Amino acid sequence: MVKRFMSVLILSAVLSIASMIFSSPVSAEWTKFGLYTFKTNDGRWDGQMYVKSNGGNVVVRVATPRTVNVRLCSANTGNCTSYKSNNQSGIISYYNLIGGKYYGDVSSPYNLEGTIGFSVYNKK
Repeated sequence: MVKRFMSVLILSAVLSIASMIFSSPVSAEWTKFGLYTFKTNDGRWDGQMYVKSNGGNVVVRVATPRTVNVRLCSANTGNCTSYKSNNQSGIISYYNLIGGKYYGDVSSPYNLEGTIGFSVYNKK
């Protein structure tokens, strides 16, 4: 009986804390874009995403048999981030981006194909 009471007590505490976190005005949302199929060195953008507000973060997930480099380019300004390598981990992160539409660009000295997806963390 005591075990059951403790389980209910812990569950209610967790739900209470979760409701405070998700209802706070500093909450945020994740939006996923993709999966996109890409070919390196084809001169085309390799997917797109939208950062809703300034200060957004982007997590890029790349699936390819080799290490590739990825950059994000703003459709509004034409400016691009520097290339970052996925180091075969498949994950690259970009922080504190200006709001707007971005294109992904995958680069490699090899002609490769793979998939890429973007998760954007937007502050509300």
